[in-house]
Amino acid sequence: MKLLAISDIHGKVGSVMRLRELTDNSFDAIILAGDIGKDLDTTTQVFDILTSFDCPILYVYGNWDHSLTYDHDFGLRAHHLHNAPFTLDGWSFTGFSGVDANWGHNPVAASITADLDAHYDAGFAEIDGRIEALEREEREMLAACVALPPLPNKAHLRPVWPLRRWLSNLREKRKQLEPAMRAKYQEGYREIARANRRELVARMVGHPPERTIVVTHGRLTKTAQDMPVVPLFLFGHSHGFTDTRTGRSRFINVSALDHVVPVMPKHATKRIWNETRAADIGAYTIIEIDDQIVVVSYPLRSMPLGWERVSGSTIGLGFKPLNQGEALLSPKR
Repeated sequence: MKLLAISDIHGKVGSVMRLRELTDNSFDAIILAGDIGKDLDTTTQVFDILTSFDCPILYVYGNWDHSLTYDHDFGLRAHHLHNAPFTLDGWSFTGFSGVDANWGHNPVAASITADLDAHYDAGFAEIDGRIEALEREEREMLAACVALPPLPNKAHLRPVWPLRRWLSNLREKRKQLEPAMRAKYQEGYREIARANRRELVARMVGHPPERTIVVTHGRLTKTAQDMPVVPLFLFGHSHGFTDTRTGRSRFINVSALDHVVPVMPKHATKRIWNETRAADIGAYTIIEIDDQIVVVSYPLRSMPLGWERVSGSTIGLGFKPLNQGEALLSPKR
């Protein structure tokens, strides 16, 4: 079985077109590990191009896809792994959509968030109601005091003072409640990931775990507890290809198709740091499964001639894009 695995397209339809130019129709399935596009129109264009590979497209959503509904039909070849596992050549593919950065329409997240919102509303409703009632009583009492004839030392205002103390105490109590509620929300968001993992394991029932491939947008953690014999986990989100092993499992970051990296002229020094540019390199991964699993990452674009990559973060580059001109095409694979 031969798989083409990609992630983090970020709506770059041109990158998908280039991928199509570089690859042939030799794949049994395409794995799409999320961050396809922010809107339905762009995402549909991506699926239209991938459909030309004439094989199943097995996908999950990432944080970029938060506006997309889980039941949308992207064509007969597209199969959303969050909804149901998919079987191919004796292997089962499963996974779930969403990630901590944005769960989008993830149903587990929606349920837990609704419970959190209800708890939050209940926690503040009573105290806000008491504050509002005291503020109303304070206004009424002050209005009544103003109507009284002036007394020495503002003695006519003294009945208002206890109200102000109670209000001050309630407002302080409300202020102290905020951190506790924020902590509850943080714990709730951690529970979303755990609950999705539990639901994923439930969907795997009836599918042999030793012949199961799990696809998510973010890398799963603590899989040794409930998925110890699953051989292959595919993910994206963290840009850049990685291939690591934990126990009997292999974790593949299938690379970002849209991957902008900082580059500098070769042999440059920090003295000309202002010549740093942003180059859209990108990458994709081919996985071949036979007696063993062979995983290879390929660049979507060649490094521009005369330039070399600068080590460091690719987040928030802020560099002027590099005009790569007529970059050499990689051979068809």
